[in-house]
Amino acid sequence: QLSGLEELPWSPQAEGAAAAIYRQAVHSRPVFITSNFEIKPGYIKSWNWVYSENKFVLKLDQTLKYHNGKAISAYDFEFVLVKPFLGTLGVSDQTPLMSIKGITKLKKGDKFRRNMVDGIKVIDDETIEIYLEKGHSRFLYTLASFVIAPLAPIEEFRDDLYNFKSTPIGCGNYRVTSFDSKTGQIRLERINGQRGPRIVDLFS
Repeated sequence: QLSGLEELPWSPQAEGAAAAIYRQAVHSRPVFITSNFEIKPGYIKSWNWVYSENKFVLKLDQTLKYHNGKAISAYDFEFVLVKPFLGTLGVSDQTPLMSIKGITKLKKGDKFRRNMVDGIKVIDDETIEIYLEKGHSRFLYTLASFVIAPLAPIEEFRDDLYNFKSTPIGCGNYRVTSFDSKTGQIRLERINGQRGPRIVDLFS
């Protein structure tokens, strides 16, 4: 049982701990932090800091597939970074991303479009460059935070940018097989080849 709010864990109104458990299982994370504070790849497989330009060059692991079979994309990750500054649902996942150049110029309610932030440049499906306005030492650690929005294909989201049109999909070790919005119950099934229980039921 994740919480007592009777909210589905992908709802913008869900408790943080409930959202964190769900996102870890279904959507994975950009990077992970070990108990020794080492950064390990998540769906971002590699990163490079370019000192002269104050930017990170991130590479997404395109061997990872969404649960519908589509490869993950740097364009979808651009959406992850931008939508907290566009959405109107009052979600609080902006703070870790405030150091991205130009991102605070965005306005709530604006429509998402590619390359709308000076500091985010998608080079191709695998590669994205992120320019920072200030120090970079914490940025990769912030990407490991559970408040970073879930990665999923852009077209899977409703106009509010957060709620899914139908059953959520991600690139994590578990996929959502069923859910009941009245009871807050969802069922997860392990992706073949991954470790863990085959079936997990989550309740709110």
